[in-house]
Amino acid sequence: MKSFLVFLLPPILFFMNSGFFSLGLTQDANTTVSGSGSCIEKERQALLIFKSHLGDVFKYWGNDEEKRGCCQWVGVYCDSHTGHVIKLDLHDRGLNGSVNGSLGNLSSLAHLDLSTNNLTGNLPNTVCQLPKLGYLDVSNNSLNGNIPDFMGCPSLSTLDLSSNNFTGDLPNSVGQLTNLHYLDVSGNSFTGNIPDFTGCPSLSTLDLSKNNFTGDLPISVGQLLKLSYLDVSSNSLNGAICDQHFQNLTHLNFLDLSFNSFSFDQLRSIPSQLETIRLQSCRLGPSFPFWLKTQKSFIYLDISSAGISHSIPSWFWGQLPSSLNFLNISSNEIKDVLVDITVDFDQYPGMDLSDNHFEGRVSLLPSKLAALSLSGNKLSGNLSFLCQIDEAISLIDLSKNSFTGSLPDCWSKFQKNLTILNLSNNNLSGKLPPSLGNLSRLEALYLRNNTFVGELPMSLSNCTKLRFVDLGENNLSGVIPAWIGERLTELYVLVLRSNRFLGTLPTQIIRQYS
Repeated sequence: MKSFLVFLLPPILFFMNSGFFSLGLTQDANTTVSGSGSCIEKERQALLIFKSHLGDVFKYWGNDEEKRGCCQWVGVYCDSHTGHVIKLDLHDRGLNGSVNGSLGNLSSLAHLDLSTNNLTGNLPNTVCQLPKLGYLDVSNNSLNGNIPDFMGCPSLSTLDLSSNNFTGDLPNSVGQLTNLHYLDVSGNSFTGNIPDFTGCPSLSTLDLSKNNFTGDLPISVGQLLKLSYLDVSSNSLNGAICDQHFQNLTHLNFLDLSFNSFSFDQLRSIPSQLETIRLQSCRLGPSFPFWLKTQKSFIYLDISSAGISHSIPSWFWGQLPSSLNFLNISSNEIKDVLVDITVDFDQYPGMDLSDNHFEGRVSLLPSKLAALSLSGNKLSGNLSFLCQIDEAISLIDLSKNSFTGSLPDCWSKFQKNLTILNLSNNNLSGKLPPSLGNLSRLEALYLRNNTFVGELPMSLSNCTKLRFVDLGENNLSGVIPAWIGERLTELYVLVLRSNRFLGTLPTQIIRQYS
């Protein structure tokens, strides 16, 4: 995440003492523009050479503008006293071509933003040797090759190389940038070990995700006193995560180690209160992670596919934060009775407990839920607990359990938000209640492999946003209604097989889906 302090200036603003003059441009606090519009000729030529490598798509520095001083060109900002170019901001301009090394002649350049374009080729060495460069963002391009050494950029505080095609090792010099506070190299193809970042005492954001880094997470990460955001997810990292990794990270609030092969049996505590904890596909189990007992402020917790097989301790359910936004414990091997969850949440979190071995009846769930998945467990009893949930829920997936009884008749309360309802592969029975037809936002209805009986209620014709309907493998009867083809105009998949329907398929359905 980047934050910028921006001052919006009126079209004409002049300060006699500072020499500051603006021509309707939006500036940050440290950027000024030359009043005469002139600039250093050497730097003007460097910009023209840079432009010549961008292809015909770059029209912002046309012939008319070339006649004027480059300090009035789009995206070019100069110091009002010296005339030197100090900022070049060409993000999201549709640029293609390559980044030419001529930018190395802009010796006073402090801010370079070429993000969100279509640039290709390498990042020139000369760019990485600019002595006053403090901000470099080339994210969201198609740049490739190895990264140059950054020791020539002692002032660099923000470095964003994310979402490119860079390869090779991340240079050790990056870990020696003493002023660096933001580093994002995610979404590339970097390999090798993670560098030692102890030479970056000001580092607060470190994002190395979605690369091919190998080895372990350096213990030295625990010495980054100002670190608040750590993401090394989706790499090929391994080794043990222990207390030393977090011993001094008192400001850490975002942690994502997911999709690696880390083990956590040596971790006892994390000193900071994390807001986001993402550990999907790590090796947390077989025991439920006890260190979570000290975490009482998280709003996002994902410990899915983590090899947990022991039961969930009672303290976990009792101390779920009221500010919770998302909870995912799915795809483990937890064999446990699903206890009553009585937390009164401030917001409406999503809750995914699917694909475990939870068993028993479901009696009490939080009323405030945005999504609920209990799929793939051994839960039983009726579905009356659904009527306790508020109307805001948008997804209910109770498939692949052992629920019994008829459907409750409280579906009208969910008419504004429920879009996905999956009750397939249970032992549910009885007729489909007419109130199902009040689900005007419903897009997917899955009732496959139960023992529902009777005719399809006419009220379902009101669910005109339905795209997927699977009623197969039940005991539904009567004729297949023509309104399916007449009213459900957005329907994409319709499964009615293995029921007791009579007659022929209505021509309205044949015409619509043939």
